[in-house]
Amino acid sequence: MNHSVYCERCRKEIKYRDDLVTTTFLFQLVPYHDECYSKDIKGMRTFFVGNQPLNGLSGNILTLIAFILGIAAFFLLDENGRLTGLLAFVVLGYRLYSYFKFEKKLAP
Repeated sequence: MNHSVYCERCRKEIKYRDDLVTTTFLFQLVPYHDECYSKDIKGMRTFFVGNQPLNGLSGNILTLIAFILGIAAFFLLDENGRLTGLLAFVVLGYRLYSYFKFEKKLAP
């Protein structure tokens, strides 16, 4: 079983969690070296390409906020608001998927 994680830009192996940046591209999670992400993706923002990293401090804060808003919408809003609040859990799903697919495999 191959536990390696490879950068989407340079195709080299990412060995450490601190060097990993995950983001979305066409609704798919992709890993980058921190340096490769800074050079290529950071300035780009479209509907299909996310500029916000899913891992790291900013990603964790975004996930926490989305989780709190999703829970609040579920308990405080009517049926339509609850369905909209479920969209906040998409962020949580991406973050968990990123952790289990990429970060868990890497050395701290």
